[in-house]
Amino acid sequence: MRKIIFDTEVILDAFITNRPDSERVMTLIEKCSGFSEENMLGMVTSTTLQDVYNFCSIAYSPEVAYEGIRHLTNLITIVPVSAEECVKAFESDEENFADGIVRAAAEVNGADFILTRNTNAFRTSTVRAVTPDEFMKIVGIRASDSE
Repeated sequence: MRKIIFDTEVILDAFITNRPDSERVMTLIEKCSGFSEENMLGMVTSTTLQDVYNFCSIAYSPEVAYEGIRHLTNLITIVPVSAEECVKAFESDEENFADGIVRAAAEVNGADFILTRNTNAFRTSTVRAVTPDEFMKIVGIRASDSE
């Protein structure tokens, strides 16, 4: 099973900006969750959900934001942010605390990949950071295959 943790901007890209690469990864996670030949577990931190809700409630409405979060939680596992992740985030060399939280959650939860737009933010993480396009290539799916 491949474990993938999503950075906030990738979720926002799928929800707000409708970026095809982020949407394709979300569709892939939906198709490959549960029992399939290529089983994948999508993960998101509870803090990312809060950020996604805040952005979506401004971009759309609180009702639309709740519905989007509800749908997302049916596709992706929510990983908690505890004191352990916070301490690891503070002790990491990440410049951004939110990135430190995602990195710590990825490392604590045994993620195989951090899906992000900013791979440089996670350059010293023990978990490989990739863009949505890079991830699709890793799993052997071309953009035209998933459209």
